[in-house]
Amino acid sequence: MMIHSCEDILSAKEIKKHLLNPDNYEIEVFDSIDSTNKTLKAKAKNGARPGTVLVANNQTAGKGRLGREFFSPANTGVYFSLLIHPEVNFELVKTSTAIAAVTLSKSLEKLLDIKTEIKWVNDIYLNGKKIAGILSEGVLDSVNNNIKYLIIGIGINVYQPNLNFPEEIQERADYLIKSYSIENLRNKIVASFLNNWEYYIEQKNVDEALQIFRERNFLQNKTVEVFVQGKLNKGQVLGINDQFELILENNKKEKMIINHGEATLHNKGNENSLDQNK
Repeated sequence: MMIHSCEDILSAKEIKKHLLNPDNYEIEVFDSIDSTNKTLKAKAKNGARPGTVLVANNQTAGKGRLGREFFSPANTGVYFSLLIHPEVNFELVKTSTAIAAVTLSKSLEKLLDIKTEIKWVNDIYLNGKKIAGILSEGVLDSVNNNIKYLIIGIGINVYQPNLNFPEEIQERADYLIKSYSIENLRNKIVASFLNNWEYYIEQKNVDEALQIFRERNFLQNKTVEVFVQGKLNKGQVLGINDQFELILENNKKEKMIINHGEATLHNKGNENSLDQNK
């Protein structure tokens, strides 16, 4: 199936053409879908193979963190989800969002010669504004107490939306490029992500991914607020530890390690937490 976006056409065949290991993937392309993550979760429950990838031109109910909706207009972005079966190393489950962020950042750099930043832990920023979000969802096997499968969802604002961004994110959201100057760019983004994902999830390359995350840490040295289980933690971001966790220092010079939650820039009225997620 092929989905048009002016000169940029979403096509499973075109995506596979750019993959290093095309046989590792089963790719489906949709013109419109409620949510690639939601649909892939249903397919996984019904036995979809690892490496199944759903790609959409438009999402009518794109999923963000904490039940938020991800703005997913037709023809101008690309939205896709990847299914992983993590006999899956549990460490990958814990660090999957961070590694996906590194993977996407490097993929965009290679394709467009741009250097993006990573806002811990699941947003990609360009020139101070968000251009992509990531949502990882694991499904637990309650009998064996392990992860049955993992879904990595990616949403990217590639071109300027036909309609404006919703008012609540207009000041924070942006898109990658202004014109259709690169043939098959959206297909190449998906393929590049999958190729680079295979590289960065190799245990021997995790340290490299960690170093890239640290170099591109959007929050470095900034003061943030993070709610963890209802408790507010405020401090300056000192960096990222070896587990991709956020290191904060509060005004008492006490260090805190944050391994989940949402980081919001302090005293920035136009900077909300992860309002535009996959």
